[in-house]
Amino acid sequence: MTMQRDTASQVDNIRRLMSFSDSVIEEEVVTLIATYSVQRAGMMGYYRTFSQMA
Repeated sequence: MTMQRDTASQVDNIRRLMSFSDSVIEEEVVTLIATYSVQRAGMMGYYRTFSQMA
């Protein structure tokens, strides 16, 4: 549930940033999406690893 709320929050932040037309902001949004995706994938991997240990 927390992951879903966090993701929804990030989507809102990205939508807000994308409402600006500045190319620098567009680059920041792309970087934010890539970084967030990597972090989420890592968290999901940790979750699977630890849930299998229990």
